[in-house]
Amino acid sequence: MIHYRIVLKCAMFGTAHDVLILTVSLILLGAASAETFYVVQNPTEEGVWPSGFETISEAIQVSASGDEIWIASGTYHETISLDHGVHLYGGFTGNESPEDFDLRDWKANPVIIDGTGFNHSVITLSNAADTLFDGIFIRNGRSLYGGGIHCTTSELTLIDCRVSNNEAFTRVDCEVNSGDWNFSGVNTCYGDCYILGGLGGAVYLEESSLELLSSVIESNTGTMGGGVYGVSNSTVLIQDATLSHNAAIAAREVMDGTCCWVHTTYTECFHAEFDRYAGGYGGGVCVSSASLTILDSDVNRNQARLGGGGVDARGTTEVFYFEDSNFEDNLVESNPSLARRG
Repeated sequence: MIHYRIVLKCAMFGTAHDVLILTVSLILLGAASAETFYVVQNPTEEGVWPSGFETISEAIQVSASGDEIWIASGTYHETISLDHGVHLYGGFTGNESPEDFDLRDWKANPVIIDGTGFNHSVITLSNAADTLFDGIFIRNGRSLYGGGIHCTTSELTLIDCRVSNNEAFTRVDCEVNSGDWNFSGVNTCYGDCYILGGLGGAVYLEESSLELLSSVIESNTGTMGGGVYGVSNSTVLIQDATLSHNAAIAAREVMDGTCCWVHTTYTECFHAEFDRYAGGYGGGVCVSSASLTILDSDVNRNQARLGGGGVDARGTTEVFYFEDSNFEDNLVESNPSLARRG
């Protein structure tokens, strides 16, 4: 039994401001080659999946492209890597039958992947097409690129997920007593430098696609892209989502931060909220040599250090389109600022 989520986006002819977004869940029978694997923290406990793995990583290791992994409620202290596309679902109690898929509740039965202490991205994807995380919390990761999720040449969809409290930077505490400033890389510091480098506090994308649907990205930190950083022809679709309390910060002497920085990408935002970012350019969103479309969204209370409190677009960006969206209380150095075109 394979589960698919289909998102249909329709614009009514003659009414440019009417956009219909329909999410449909389908259950298709067949695809006999696909398997379902189960993860439960205490598989020997009476009444739970008897064939369950104790960690998500163990289930991934035996899975193949197109398989499903059902995860029982609990906090899983691990980081996981994927080089093939699987669908991971949270919200189970741990005793559901194949017919009970629609009974899962990701709020009542939270599945948390916690990267505390690993100093690594919580989730790393490489060459993983058609990868889905549905109803899963991702938190406390720390890496130079993508504290929560590091995604290269992959296709990732997040549905009903929460990515929070992740960091993308290198902490450096050092002192230079003499000589001129000489910055030769992200590991060079001057004075009491706190942060160097770091792209995509929550999500880092390189030659990848991200669909963020009905999800929350909050309280993440990076030096560029506190929420999301996309580069190298990545594509980003944000729909019915909330981005809040993320920060793009940096040691001022070393690098200017930005928040949702997207480089050489295509970006769309639907029914989204961007809240309280702080950075150099583009407090809410920054695109470079990219296309940016924001529809029916809230871009509020963002902050940038140098330009574009709400949105910043630069390079060869050709499409820079807003529709039915709210922009309020966006600031650059405490001065009101909506957007800039660099």
